[in-house]
Amino acid sequence: MERRAGQKIEEVAKRSMELAATDTYKLEMENVAHEEMMEATGQMGDIIDDLGVGIMSDASPSLSTRIATVPLKPEVFNSPTEQNADNTLYNFQSAAASSACTPLNQQKVKKTVKRQIKNKTVKRNIAPSFPCRTRTGMSLAVDTAWHKRGFDSLTCHTFFMGKSCYGKKVVKTVVKHCACGTCKWWSRHRPNLPERPHRCVKNHQGSARMMESTSGVQGVKELNESGTPVEYLEGDGDNTLIARLKSDLNISMKKRFDRNHIVKNIGKSMFALQERKLSKSVIMHIQKCLKYIFAKNQGNRVGMEENLKALIPHQFGDHSLCKPHFCGYKRSPQEVYPHRSLPYRTSLKDPDLRTKLEKLFAPVISNVDQYCDLGSSQQCEHANREVTLRAPKSLHYGNSESLDFQVMATSAFINEGRKYITQVEVALSWELFFYCGSLDMSKCRSWNITWEIYGSLC
Repeated sequence: MERRAGQKIEEVAKRSMELAATDTYKLEMENVAHEEMMEATGQMGDIIDDLGVGIMSDASPSLSTRIATVPLKPEVFNSPTEQNADNTLYNFQSAAASSACTPLNQQKVKKTVKRQIKNKTVKRNIAPSFPCRTRTGMSLAVDTAWHKRGFDSLTCHTFFMGKSCYGKKVVKTVVKHCACGTCKWWSRHRPNLPERPHRCVKNHQGSARMMESTSGVQGVKELNESGTPVEYLEGDGDNTLIARLKSDLNISMKKRFDRNHIVKNIGKSMFALQERKLSKSVIMHIQKCLKYIFAKNQGNRVGMEENLKALIPHQFGDHSLCKPHFCGYKRSPQEVYPHRSLPYRTSLKDPDLRTKLEKLFAPVISNVDQYCDLGSSQQCEHANREVTLRAPKSLHYGNSESLDFQVMATSAFINEGRKYITQVEVALSWELFFYCGSLDMSKCRSWNITWEIYGSLC
């Protein structure tokens, strides 16, 4: 009975994710094409305004004759740009000045030219005709969650989600199972009999750590086959998926690190130092400064490198590497500068601690190129939280397709909101109509149970 409701939820969720993938890919490609157009327009400068009027190769003969035979006289304009544009058009048509024209045609052409000069900037959607040249795929946030702590979990799920500017929609979901409860029961209790027909959910062989990369490869492959390729992945610092994509699918995927994961990993490294003077408040203050640096220097490699080099000396009262926009002491050196977030509102003093912290931040400064273009996978963290509300980690749903139903219900909820329940109700109502026919619905006990289970799934 649960399977009937779960299958309808899966159908609604898959349709929603396919539509979300198509819309996300289309919107991102259009935005990239528009940025390329604006960049090219900025490089051209005023050349475009002075090009004048020309006859296209596919123009009709009547339009070509009309433009070539109607001379225009220069008029008084309010700006030099308009005067240059009209002079260009007048010089272009001066070759046909000997041809005759009626006053009516001349008046029509003058009105047309004035309208074109007045509305020189016309916004058009050029993405369908002029696709983007610098990008071949969209950017997605990816994150994998296991349903048990540690590295011996039997199940996991992976979310592929669009960026925040495109709605944070789920475009792909992959669920991995290391075991099937039905297969295990038949092998243990009926070893000599064939298994009954069922949906075997076992789709992974190997360690739990390997689930993340295999599910990522599967999701990217299915998205590429559906016509919505992926070029950038935004997630944590694990590069196993990138290596698997290169070896299995021969795809050179680009990676954007998640900002919160980077800051969290650096905080864990500072906690691992186990220094008595490096308290929790000091570590949180350094993490806050890191977030400021990453937020203010996206796309600015020089500025980020300068700020990262000055971060640790700044905490110890050495402001020789600081910049005024980052350091209050540089903005007003004549005043006493208090460290408001450090203990006793004063700078740190231990030279050994400074040496250890500078050694810890040396790899971060050397890999500054990786932090100039950071992404975010926080929408995936929200989706993982929604899954735990439907499938708590204290309960095991991975021996059957029940876990798939819970994850698909989460995807439909994120994409469609509560209105996906209405779509599932309509689908169940039609199946109930064709299944029961003219029977009394109140007597269909199995379908009554299906509606109860459906309510628990949603």
